[in-house]
Amino acid sequence: MSDDRAQDIINRGTRAAQILDDETFKEAVAKIEADIIAVWKTWKADDPDGRERLWMAVNSLNKIVDLLRTFATTGRHERRRIEELANNKPQSHLQAVV
Repeated sequence: MSDDRAQDIINRGTRAAQILDDETFKEAVAKIEADIIAVWKTWKADDPDGRERLWMAVNSLNKIVDLLRTFATTGRHERRRIEELANNKPQSHLQAVV
């Protein structure tokens, strides 16, 4: 993998982690989910299509959060991989002799 691509993955992961850690984002996601579930619970039983759309909205919201978690995790793994590669680089011949 190119250094640029690895850095892009790390940067994306860092941004995703920042979003996930943001209290305003957490509050917004929780409120949206609670609001949709509240409407879903009171939706008419004879309108299964409407209830299904509401449930799909909750699932879509959760998919966004899950994708951000995946980006954050992948970025952390990539950062560790790069650090391990840097730490395991063989010393130059001159350094090994000295």
